[in-house]
Amino acid sequence: MTKSILKSIVAGAAFVAGAFITNGAIAQNGAVNTAEFFILPENANHEKALEKIRQATFHPKTKNKAKMWYVRAKVFTSVFEAGAEDKKIAALVNNPIDSAFTSIKKAKELEKAEGNDKYTKRIEEPAFQSDLGMETGLEQRIKNALLNQVQAYQESEDFENAYMTMLPLVTHIPGDTTNLTYIAYFASKAEKMDKAAMYYEQLGDIEGYTNGMEAYQSAAYSYYKLKDSTNFLRVLEKGAKNYPKETYFLTNTADIYIQKKDYPKAIELLKKVNEIEPSAKTLTNIAIMYQTEKQPEKAVEYYQKVLELDAQDYDATFALALHYYKEAANVYNTLEGEEQDATGEKMKPVVANADKAITYAKKAVAINSDDSTLYSMLKDLYVMKEDKANVELMKKKIEANN
Repeated sequence: MTKSILKSIVAGAAFVAGAFITNGAIAQNGAVNTAEFFILPENANHEKALEKIRQATFHPKTKNKAKMWYVRAKVFTSVFEAGAEDKKIAALVNNPIDSAFTSIKKAKELEKAEGNDKYTKRIEEPAFQSDLGMETGLEQRIKNALLNQVQAYQESEDFENAYMTMLPLVTHIPGDTTNLTYIAYFASKAEKMDKAAMYYEQLGDIEGYTNGMEAYQSAAYSYYKLKDSTNFLRVLEKGAKNYPKETYFLTNTADIYIQKKDYPKAIELLKKVNEIEPSAKTLTNIAIMYQTEKQPEKAVEYYQKVLELDAQDYDATFALALHYYKEAANVYNTLEGEEQDATGEKMKPVVANADKAITYAKKAVAINSDDSTLYSMLKDLYVMKEDKANVELMKKKIEANN
């Protein structure tokens, strides 16, 4: 009899304990549903919603449920949205957006482990159908709420706070090109050039992003403003690799090598630029660098290419006149006495170069008659050729221009 009574008591206790466990789980699932109920506009009570979801967060039966973390994210998102209009609600939670994103991450992790995606879709999709009708996806809700704040900061030109408000979005949704574009722009306006460079470069790195070229250009410019030559060059070279037909990257990279006095490398790059987009300026820069590298014949070649593009280019015309003037003068100054006779054998290279110099000098005068240097040059050339009439004419031109 005693043993039978004891068994009955034990069995009854076990039944009661099981009932408590079951009811506890139901109660906590109820807490999740209640929290969701209290963030509906018609039932809004954010304090109660927070109380219920916090209970469920730490309860062993619900703390590892994707639904609980999803609803938790919704609660904190709702607090942030309502808090924008009501300071009392805003005061309920410190930084609800971070709490929302933390909850989103946990919900997605749990669903992935379970092989499900119900709540992940409700988080990531812009909109979805639920028992309540069409709902905005949770990430989209957060994005909309934050961008509303950003717009207000932008209108008041408070770029510092606009930048700070964008941070959670780029931190928790890193691949969103709209978010990166906004934060890069606001970082630049707030004079946070290091951050602007970082976010613009991230934009450029996104495969398939249609404005990647402009993003790399903005990143490079930001590093330029920071006087960070190492990263400036790095981004330019990355841009040139990804956009080989864009001259911006090649031209600016060449400029860096010019500053470093690495003229062969700069010439190599500017030749690529000229293949893509021929211009007198590019060709002139190549010619000048060949002069610096003591390669006068290559310089002449590129000055002549300039004139093929623009026959009225004064700088190239003057440079060619000066080149042949120096060639003539260098030989002439080594000769003495009768050796300087214009009809003599040793004067043949002098006269040949003098004739070329005169041709280009006259063209240069036709382009710009105010440059008295040309008249002095022509006078010396006519002296070499023993053309006394033109020597006297040039003397008059020099006097008239002084």
